[in-house]
Amino acid sequence: MIIMKFGGSSVADEQKINNVAEIVKARAAENPVVVVSALGGVTDSLLKAAKLAQSSDWKEAAQKVISRHRNVLHSLRLESSMLDEDISELENTLSAISSKKQLSRSALDLVASFGERMSSKIVAACIRSKGMKCAAYNAYDIGMVTDSNFGNADILPETYGAIRRELSRIGKGTIPVITGYIGKDRNGGITTLGRGGSYYTASIIGAAIGAEEIQIWTDVNGIMTADPNVVKDARNIKEISYQEEAELEFLGAKTLHPKGILPAMQHGIFVRVLNTMNTGDSGTKICNDIGEDSRVASITSRSGIDAIILLKGDMLSQETIPCTRPLAY
Repeated sequence: MIIMKFGGSSVADEQKINNVAEIVKARAAENPVVVVSALGGVTDSLLKAAKLAQSSDWKEAAQKVISRHRNVLHSLRLESSMLDEDISELENTLSAISSKKQLSRSALDLVASFGERMSSKIVAACIRSKGMKCAAYNAYDIGMVTDSNFGNADILPETYGAIRRELSRIGKGTIPVITGYIGKDRNGGITTLGRGGSYYTASIIGAAIGAEEIQIWTDVNGIMTADPNVVKDARNIKEISYQEEAELEFLGAKTLHPKGILPAMQHGIFVRVLNTMNTGDSGTKICNDIGEDSRVASITSRSGIDAIILLKGDMLSQETIPCTRPLAY
């Protein structure tokens, strides 16, 4: 089995969703489990609508999100009523926030969850339109249990066993399309795993079922030697170790979720970063230490960091201590 995670840029519109369905179909023999993010930009739009709801009119902002999903359904010739239940719940949630004039962290996570909940249904339906068995699942319905740290929740130990059990019950030959980014706490509240959390979801599911490989499909040919927006001749890295990838994320790279590599690393599962628009490229393979300690893998940067310089008496023994967060003045 393989895990195939598609980010927001890969499911941004009907053309890209159709492309994702073709990619999944081409790998059907490998028993894929698909994890999807919200349509590109939708999470930000939902959060904006939620924040507007506590102080002003939210309906126009919400309508933009709703219209976008309905237009995608229409363009893909999918059932127009497919998302009616989710849309109604979204509107009721925003209306409740507006009535109370209060936006809790739990309510914000609930609103944010609709992006993945709707995109998973669209992607699953598009895959079915290609002649394959496919069904959409909310991650919390297949065992994703988290703590109650809304906005940046983490999974609880029982998650792995629950996911393994629930996925084993899905009919043979059916491709599951699972929501990234979201889970539920033990009280039944919907939580989010932090921005970029769909990668973390994919890694958790991969570890739970002992996947052969976790594929992260995005809009670049893997991890680069530098930010291509800054360094024009940045190159693709063909192999990088788990440790190096984790350090790059901590030090400012935005390719993957900071905690996403941990479940894969702990269970020795390869992670491959691939490009949905260039499926012939082998991307970047993330695996155990590849034994090239002397080489520089990649260069990254992290903004908003100050340093304290301690000067000793003779001014010859100076130390620069980096701070991992901006200083408060």
